[in-house]
Amino acid sequence: MFRKILTKPEQIIFDVLTNQTLNDSFDLNQMAQKHMTPTDKIIRYIKNWLQQSTNTDWKNDFHLTKQHLYLRCSPARRLDLLAHLFQCNQSFQILHAIIEQPFATIKHLANNLYLSPSTVKRRIKKLSAWFTPYQIQVSLQHDPILKGCEFRIRWLCFIVSLTFDPPFNWFCRHELCRRFEDVQIQRLHYGQNLNALPIDKITLNYNFSFMISEKAWYYVVRQLFGLEETILSVKQFSFLTEEPTVTDFLVAYQEFLLNPSTHYEMTNLVAEN
Repeated sequence: MFRKILTKPEQIIFDVLTNQTLNDSFDLNQMAQKHMTPTDKIIRYIKNWLQQSTNTDWKNDFHLTKQHLYLRCSPARRLDLLAHLFQCNQSFQILHAIIEQPFATIKHLANNLYLSPSTVKRRIKKLSAWFTPYQIQVSLQHDPILKGCEFRIRWLCFIVSLTFDPPFNWFCRHELCRRFEDVQIQRLHYGQNLNALPIDKITLNYNFSFMISEKAWYYVVRQLFGLEETILSVKQFSFLTEEPTVTDFLVAYQEFLLNPSTHYEMTNLVAEN
């Protein structure tokens, strides 16, 4: 659901950062086929993106030839760049504001984001269209603005939280779990209690092998990050399923969290609790 929010050039950078997380060389011809865009236009998209003033700090991490793109940066820096990609996207900025202020008005959002009310309305309409297939509705007609599958909304809030306030250590399971717990507390504060909501509003008829409650949800999250004896794979979270490349990215990320030594030799990381 996140890729759809991005512009065409941003989607290309997104694909570089998520499709082949363990490689540093990308075939531009294959990328052109995927995007159904000529290779020279793909190169132009990337160059134009790197020349924007907000993106120049990342310029040295990219090296372009006529056929390949080389990305030279650490896994942590790639995740920082992924977060930066969304931070600069106007629709994602509005989504962040909606999550932080779920009962805001158009006027309030426009003032806080220094946008016109018409721009906010237009972006919200597009967000709603993008999220509809994922059982999330974005609308100001009824409170709160975000409605739909509570599990998906919590996952969305978690990703947005990491994007706009990146963790000090992307690879600390405890830190990520605490961020998920923060989202749980926030949703409870806004009246979205799993213990009280009807099942169809929580899951929209997804089938889960665990009891639906706040306590069970927190235990499942701890399983997701490998903090319990029984580990839960992201593939078992049907509501997290995205396009295959994003799913593969999430699987690789979880595998790294659980077995960091099997992927990269990381330096200067803060020890986990």
